[in-house]
Amino acid sequence: MTNFVYLRESESTRIELQSEQLDRLADVSKLLVGRKAWWGDDEASDTENRRIVHIVPRGGAIYEVCVRNAIGAIGLPGLTLIVIPKIPLPHFNYIAAWATGLDPRHEADVVGLEYGQNFGAIVMRWYIDAVASLLRYGLHKGYRERRSTLSSVRGRVHVQSTVKNIYAGKLGIECSYSVFNRDSAENRVLLSACKRVAANAVAYESTRRHARELMYSFQGVGIASRQDFQTASSRAAPRYSLPLQLATEVLKSAGRNLGDGMAHSRTFLVHTPDLVERGVRNALNSFISPMQLQRKKRVLVPTSLSVNPDLYYEPPPFTADIKYKVSSGTWNRADLAQSVFFASAFGATQAAVLNFKNDSTVSLPVVPVGNVNVHALSWEIFPESTPERALLKLAADCEQLMLKTIGASTSSDSETPNRIIDGAY
Repeated sequence: MTNFVYLRESESTRIELQSEQLDRLADVSKLLVGRKAWWGDDEASDTENRRIVHIVPRGGAIYEVCVRNAIGAIGLPGLTLIVIPKIPLPHFNYIAAWATGLDPRHEADVVGLEYGQNFGAIVMRWYIDAVASLLRYGLHKGYRERRSTLSSVRGRVHVQSTVKNIYAGKLGIECSYSVFNRDSAENRVLLSACKRVAANAVAYESTRRHARELMYSFQGVGIASRQDFQTASSRAAPRYSLPLQLATEVLKSAGRNLGDGMAHSRTFLVHTPDLVERGVRNALNSFISPMQLQRKKRVLVPTSLSVNPDLYYEPPPFTADIKYKVSSGTWNRADLAQSVFFASAFGATQAAVLNFKNDSTVSLPVVPVGNVNVHALSWEIFPESTPERALLKLAADCEQLMLKTIGASTSSDSETPNRIIDGAY
């Protein structure tokens, strides 16, 4: 029997771990070390600082486990760790649905999760991996019944149809016969699911590309019928069991929830700051059109230092930074300083820090720093606030601030004292 323990990301939780579980968790923490290419770090850092899973012994079999800036599930022998986000799940799932292009980290350890409508892209990734594993041993061949007009007898002859052919002047024998090839019900179902993944915008680009590559291995396999889905699962070879199960889920657009259940899943972790940044930016852009926010990079030459605000708009320049944290009710000095640094580098007079707010009574004042005014923008996660309502409120506040910036620019322009190299990405 598998036990489930829930952890909140970036918070330490004390857990009792057996030696086998501890060894596997230590292995997973090494395998899932963050890398610059995957996690978007601007500066290189040592391995320990980039480690996602932190384990601290607290005496006996008790350990403090902290999963930093990631959510997902970790499968251990007899134990599954489910890591939930620091903001309410409905808000996180809503933001995640707007994010694209992020590929989570995976390991082969099997875990059981709830069926749900979230993490569909991850289920498609698992499916493609299962098909790739299956293809290493080749596709199963089977018999399929065919009926056609032949020049010689093969299989069973349809006498009445053959006689009609002769009276009509067609010298052909109507036969039904079995063909032994790869065009089986199981393979037709797998190919249909591969086609769905290859054309699905929700899937990660790497997953779509892999699906297109795998489709070449299904040459000679036809289009699946409704009956194929019934016969495929009933007569499939054991090695087809998992790929067919995941294929059915892909075709039904099924996903997972971060809860204990029986749905076949694997260890995975999703880096949350990148996901939230992309999700919030894409969601905002859908509501403030034709104005569009982008991520901007500016290199301060002759140095190699760069500034990278998460939200940028021009003209005139406006910068904002998304902080995946719940507001404490007061200004964070480091966040404020970074916001001013970004604004100064781009010559912006209006800047903002965007985070999450769970207290409706808190309202942070505008902070003037030189000629830069720093505003507080919030995604509201109150109990009574739905994700849709939170986005509408944030989009309205952001649009109002951008319009205010445009109005203020008519009186004066600010120039940057640095020679610069720009780039949007």
